[in-house]
Amino acid sequence: MTDKRKQDRFARWGKTREKGMARYVIENGVLSWGLVMCFVFTVLQSRGIVHYRGDRTDVTAVFLSNLKLWLIAGAFYGIATWYALESAYKKHLQSPFTDKKS
Repeated sequence: MTDKRKQDRFARWGKTREKGMARYVIENGVLSWGLVMCFVFTVLQSRGIVHYRGDRTDVTAVFLSNLKLWLIAGAFYGIATWYALESAYKKHLQSPFTDKKS
């Protein structure tokens, strides 16, 4: 990664971290990642249910089950990415070659 791209990346992260961990986890983990995964897996599983059994009532149960699972998984994903990005940011700030304005 070029120095300019790295500086831009860490400048963006500096702004993101000011908003707080809870907001990051909700926006990037639960809503962005968790809901997308919920819908993807619901569609994939529902196609099998409707195709093989012809029963559309199970689709609601699959959706609710996936919603619980992927919202929780999204929270864990958000927490994990927060700590990974925070660790990289702190290493960046401690680097002797870093412009401390980030």
